[in-house]
Amino acid sequence: MKKEGQNVRKGLKRKKTIALIITIVIMVIFMLTGLILVRQLNIRFGFNTVINGVDCSLLTVEEATEKLNNMLSTKMISFNVLYKNEKGDYIDKTYGSNSKLLELKLETSVEEILKVQKESKTKDFNIQYVVNEDALREYLLSLDELQEENMIEPQNAYLQMSNGKVEIVSEIYGLEIDFNEAYNLALSRITSGETSVDFTGLFKTDPEILSTDESLVENQTKINTILNTSITFVLNDNTEEVLDRNVISNWIYQDSDGLFYLDETNIEKYINSLAEIVDEKNSQISFNATDIGEISLYLNDSLKPNLDIDAEFTFVKEALYSGEICRVEPIYDKDFVNNSQSYVELDISRQKVWLYIGEECILETDCVTGNVSGGYSTPTGIYYLTYKTRGATLRGYNSDGSRYASYVEYWMPFNGGIGFHDASWRSSFGGNIYLTNGSHGCVNMPRNAAKILYDYIDSSMPIFVYAS
Repeated sequence: MKKEGQNVRKGLKRKKTIALIITIVIMVIFMLTGLILVRQLNIRFGFNTVINGVDCSLLTVEEATEKLNNMLSTKMISFNVLYKNEKGDYIDKTYGSNSKLLELKLETSVEEILKVQKESKTKDFNIQYVVNEDALREYLLSLDELQEENMIEPQNAYLQMSNGKVEIVSEIYGLEIDFNEAYNLALSRITSGETSVDFTGLFKTDPEILSTDESLVENQTKINTILNTSITFVLNDNTEEVLDRNVISNWIYQDSDGLFYLDETNIEKYINSLAEIVDEKNSQISFNATDIGEISLYLNDSLKPNLDIDAEFTFVKEALYSGEICRVEPIYDKDFVNNSQSYVELDISRQKVWLYIGEECILETDCVTGNVSGGYSTPTGIYYLTYKTRGATLRGYNSDGSRYASYVEYWMPFNGGIGFHDASWRSSFGGNIYLTNGSHGCVNMPRNAAKILYDYIDSSMPIFVYAS
């Protein structure tokens, strides 16, 4: 029995030993397993770890790196351009590039990211990318809109003179972008993880001045109104001077802002030039001589109408700015002498005097004018009565130096000391008497003829003196 008890005790002891060994083995296994788990957890990312949008939970550095690289190899980056073409129509384009072409990679290694996580327990990481800058530059240079030869500088609408009128040249919408700005923008967007780059804001497309610009339209209207002006000046001899686009266009200039203006000093120059022409044209007038027809007579300066320069300047200036089209006579400072009403006519060649009241000839008489051989020829021209008086004694010198004194009943001077008067000392008038036995320049008339003339003549009647 004692031996059996010993055997039992020995069996129990053996069992305890085995159990202890098993327990120790299990504990060792658990410890080893724990150590392995701890080691594995130390080389793997934690739960819910996200790197640049990619789930890397419980992945090793190698596994996470492979997963991120796979993502990068399929990542697409778009480049958007929006601009206006030359006509102002919008052009919207999008270019796409596989990031692999740009050799995209993470700026920070995955191993460094794991280390950061172990220290900070961070779960979400946004790490910048590194771009192969040469590859990016080469890609961008392949885009049509970024190639220098395809750039179009925006051009403002502007005014130009063409074919004698002002036209608005339409604006041009450009396609201009600074490549370095575009490159820097793309680099910044891509490295920050964005998948879209919009270049729209960098394009310079819109001109500053459009063809509808108010100042352009107003200036065009104003100058074309001026250029449409046409003034035909009908001169005394029925010739014409025309002021129109052909002349006015040379008066129009363009300032530094591109606007046209009329240089009014040219109006003054033109008026002065017109005044010279008028002076020449008005130095003589046409006169319808009795039984002869139209002849020309020179006007002395006191009778010659001159151009009223101030009034003409005002008229032309106003006409230009209103675009007037007209046919006018120049503005003179006095009226022309004319024979449409009452006048006196003297023809030295025929030695005749006529008096017209309206269209009726009141008097036709022979006369004797200045002695040609003695150097007393009566001057031709157009004159007006200076005054008239009865009972005058005319005094002067003969060609030999002796004095004379002649009494006349009717005295009507019109050119200094030369005038119409009766000549009682003469028995005959007319013919060729004046050539050798004429007066001292006056017009001698029979007494009754002188009386008629005296009764009608006044200072408003022109006196036409000519030699036919």
